[in-house]
Amino acid sequence: MQPGRMASSPRTLAAMLLSVIALPGCTSLIERSRNPLHFVGLYLQDRAQDLMEVADVGVTASPEPGFAIYGAFASLTPVGVAYVDGRFFGLGSGSLGSTPFYLAAAGLLVWGYEEIGWQQFDLKDMSTVHCQDVGLAGIFLAPHGRPGPVPS
Repeated sequence: MQPGRMASSPRTLAAMLLSVIALPGCTSLIERSRNPLHFVGLYLQDRAQDLMEVADVGVTASPEPGFAIYGAFASLTPVGVAYVDGRFFGLGSGSLGSTPFYLAAAGLLVWGYEEIGWQQFDLKDMSTVHCQDVGLAGIFLAPHGRPGPVPS
């Protein structure tokens, strides 16, 4: 094997592939499964659920006008402004349907602030709304909570 090159033996490749496949969320599969076939089915079901929770896709409607030109890829690059208080129709939070939705956000690429209400929240009680700083500055200087528990 040459220095600086990874070993390409079948055993090494199989171990790497198995570790990559097993990493995301497989900690309880052995206890939950009844047999090897059930293990595979549970794994695929968990990955399908993860895929459904990666993004929310739908339309938001509100009785009063709102405005949103905002995005924050992985909570690291917040850009734009948004104020929406209405109802979300589509695939969101892993289910298909309709839910109350609130977003107030502003971002300047390195720092941003978000207030997100999803499903059950009360704007008169801000403890029911998730508030977070986002962006690189938000990770290090976050007085309102770090990005991550709620996607941007």
